[in-house]
Amino acid sequence: MKILHTSDWHLGKRLGRFSRMEEQADILDEICSIVDEQNPDLIMLSGDLFDGFNPSAEAIELLYRTLHRMSGGGKRVIIAIAGNHDSPDRIESPDPLARISGIFFLGYPETQIKTCHLESGWVVESPEAGLLRLRKEGRAELRIIATPYAGEVRLRKAIDPTRGEEQVRAILRDHWKNLADRFFDDGGINLMAAHLFSAEAESLPFDELEEDGERPILHPGGLELIPFSAFPAEAQYIALGHLHRPMLTQYGKSTICYSGSPLAYSLSESGQQKQVVLVDLEPGKRAKCEVVPLSRGRALCRGRFKTLERALAWLGEHQEAYVEVTMEVDHYLETGVRDAIHDAHPRVLAVVPELLEGPDLSVSRREEIDIDAPLERLFTEYFRGRNNGADPEPYLLELLAEAVSAGNEEPGV
Repeated sequence: MKILHTSDWHLGKRLGRFSRMEEQADILDEICSIVDEQNPDLIMLSGDLFDGFNPSAEAIELLYRTLHRMSGGGKRVIIAIAGNHDSPDRIESPDPLARISGIFFLGYPETQIKTCHLESGWVVESPEAGLLRLRKEGRAELRIIATPYAGEVRLRKAIDPTRGEEQVRAILRDHWKNLADRFFDDGGINLMAAHLFSAEAESLPFDELEEDGERPILHPGGLELIPFSAFPAEAQYIALGHLHRPMLTQYGKSTICYSGSPLAYSLSESGQQKQVVLVDLEPGKRAKCEVVPLSRGRALCRGRFKTLERALAWLGEHQEAYVEVTMEVDHYLETGVRDAIHDAHPRVLAVVPELLEGPDLSVSRREEIDIDAPLERLFTEYFRGRNNGADPEPYLLELLAEAVSAGNEEPGV
């Protein structure tokens, strides 16, 4: 059986003031072309279909249109689970109609679908909550343990409310083991899909997290780190969603994979090669994985410069990307420099001044404020305190002087 694994589409997500809908439609068109060429039996979408609980009509239409095209009119089965950015109810709302095209949405860990006979010959059933089974004459049976995202409280309630004081990782581990013991064996293909943060160790590497693609799952009440050891050892392939950077690793007899997001959604993803993953599975054998790189979508680039000339030359070489420019300055970033950068490129996300030298701010001290000091001095001290010791630009002091002068004028003069 051949499976295509993808995740974290985040349809509707913006990058600052820039819409990404056109790029998202383009990258999904590329994934559809890969599906048409490779013709997988199953497409696994591991969560974060949308970027928020209330996606735009444009994002909703793009999702349904794309999945309908991928399914080939029911020839291929598609299973899509909710991520932490998705509304579980919204994800499941089109399910009765979608099943006709072989598309199955799972919004909650306890979701249990009715048995469905597709025109393609596939029979999709859910003998127990959290488990799907796909059967077709002449093909190996496929069993999938599926766990959409849910916070700690909901997971405890959905899986085993009698164990409310235990860590979620223990509850999930036992839940998965119970399903694997009863439904997984070497006579069929054993797959798992989930949306969560997982690593081999149980210490959470905060310094490696994406800026906004991964941190939201860690909010109070969110889902804690799930170690690889919690996954059922019988699972041949574990299709994960949540991390935007791709990751493919072996753990025991299992292949554990984050397919990653198809587009770069934050500057911390600069330089990442985006991809989908094709998986060949046979009963009792290790999964064979092929990474298929994606080529569409604009890159996200960062540059650091000491001179405007170098910055403008670099911008000329990256006209198709989104860019962040850091300028190393001695005192302040002149307005003309900032304007020149924005005029030279259509997709500047930020121009960041970095002060090379300035007062030692490592020791915090409280000083008396001399309210009788000249206003220009008070303003300069205030500006330095808010801008890492940088002095205000001369034009700001000129504006201050004009404002003071206008305020001191006699009425009617």
